[in-house]
Amino acid sequence: MPQESKPDRVYVSPGEPWAIDPRAIMGGPDAFFFLFGPPIRETERIGDVAIVYLNGPLDHHDDGWGDSYEALLDRVEEALDGGEAGPPSALALKIDSPGGKVAGLNYVCSKIRALEVRTYAYPNEMAASAAYAVSCACDEIIVPDSAIVGSIGVISTLVDVTKMDRQDGIRFEFITSGKRKTDGHPHAPIDAGAIAAERRRVDILAQQFFAMVKAARGLPIAKIAGFQASIFLGKQALDVGLADDCMPWDECLSYIQSATQKSRPVAKKSK
Repeated sequence: MPQESKPDRVYVSPGEPWAIDPRAIMGGPDAFFFLFGPPIRETERIGDVAIVYLNGPLDHHDDGWGDSYEALLDRVEEALDGGEAGPPSALALKIDSPGGKVAGLNYVCSKIRALEVRTYAYPNEMAASAAYAVSCACDEIIVPDSAIVGSIGVISTLVDVTKMDRQDGIRFEFITSGKRKTDGHPHAPIDAGAIAAERRRVDILAQQFFAMVKAARGLPIAKIAGFQASIFLGKQALDVGLADDCMPWDECLSYIQSATQKSRPVAKKSK
């Protein structure tokens, strides 16, 4: 019997930090939020260039519900093996993603930075939040005119449904070993302490994100934080230092192919 296809859905739990463009988050009846992702395109090989796709909201683990950091690393490893064609001279990440979970992001970025081939990120046509962080792990970021990049920041959601519980005649009693243990639980009221604790965590994760962008783009932390998680289009991203060049995909591919032919082997730049 044919297997039933699963919807590409990623659930967002309360209190779970995400590096994602907030406009990608939509309400749903079965979860506090849910996200849909497109099918993952197969890796391509054009000459000496391997093209790996990264699409939709990004989860930590490859659980079959959309794209993930684990799945990306698997695709990259397979692309670099090359099969009968042999290892490629360059790797291009074609990205169309609003971002994703913070969990797993630092690891995937460190693995991409450590690759021995020259890497290029091409937002096609969105690399926001965590997807922009993945772009920063590459040696160059090249954008089309209408690409959306940026949203450099972290979001976490606390949900309180205690009023609805009372209206439904439902009472929850929590027995915990610490007063912060119920933080983020939807059936516990949100107090100032819970907000402050989550704010500290979001700020720490945001500073890690800012440091990653600073190392990749050479921008001061104050300038990165000053973006206030804004998004930028194509040449705007180039103007503020979030991209290296602006061109259509076919020109970008020609540029990558030309660069690989001029310099072999290419040493990985330190970040």
